[in-house]
Amino acid sequence: MLPEHLKFNDLFFVRYCCSTDGYGAPQPSLALHTDGSVFSFNLVLSDPQADFDGGGTEFEDGRLLRPPRGGAA
Repeated sequence: MLPEHLKFNDLFFVRYCCSTDGYGAPQPSLALHTDGSVFSFNLVLSDPQADFDGGGTEFEDGRLLRPPRGGAA
């Protein structure tokens, strides 16, 4: 598949939060799931060194990806 043929078919945005802050119920994580797409990525918008503990994407085989702020995995 060529990059120029890629398009957003479904866009899922998650804002993780451990406390109620007026933006809805707390959501510290997502349960183990499978994305229904050919490509999937996570873009880190906050600084993992200063803004939160933990984070990353863990795969069933045990791999854990923790990109820096502005990075994608």
